[in-house]
Amino acid sequence: MSAIEVLPGPHALTGERALRHAARWTDALRGVASVRHLPAPDTPADHDLRLLAGMLGGDRLLDLPVPLPLPDTSAIRADADRMLARYGRDGDGARHAHIGDDTLAEVRGWDLPALVATATGLRVSPRLRLYFARDDVDGVGFRLDSRRFGDLRLVVPLDPAGTTLIAGPGGVRGYRGPVLFDGVCVPHGRAPDTSARTLNIGLRRLGPHRSPDSAGLHRMRCASS
Repeated sequence: MSAIEVLPGPHALTGERALRHAARWTDALRGVASVRHLPAPDTPADHDLRLLAGMLGGDRLLDLPVPLPLPDTSAIRADADRMLARYGRDGDGARHAHIGDDTLAEVRGWDLPALVATATGLRVSPRLRLYFARDDVDGVGFRLDSRRFGDLRLVVPLDPAGTTLIAGPGGVRGYRGPVLFDGVCVPHGRAPDTSARTLNIGLRRLGPHRSPDSAGLHRMRCASS
């Protein structure tokens, strides 16, 4: 097997090992920095957060987050409101819910594997994991995803408000539009906001010699990684 076929460290983890890895790093990240009060430059907390982000950098599938242009999302906002009101559960700084049929139909039309391949050169499975979230007053603390959610995370804002925070060796940067990044190796969170809604999509990388999975979408029953 050639080296290119072997996914780096965290991306090779499965099952409980993947969950434990994400949980340990999430605890470490939240122990040094809060999204509610981001560390000021050149403070000990800023240094520690950048250090942790740098330690994870060698295994990233994407060097930098990629803003990803998407079609208008207004068609799925009503679905987000309906599903969050009817099935939403609170946890980890947001209200979460699985998606409805309108969103399934809309996302199928985006052809995300083609968009991701064009933007990054990576091949991803057409089988996606999706859920809605609505931020609350405390925001979503810095975390890493388990690979069970996906190798990459695409955050799709459904409102003008709300900011995705991504920490790197150079500090924290905020993104207001759709952004694709390596959620397994890149610390990320959401800035505090009481109303901003997002569609969150997990994408699994395909190796260069794997056949694509059968096309399909998976509605997540919970928002945990």
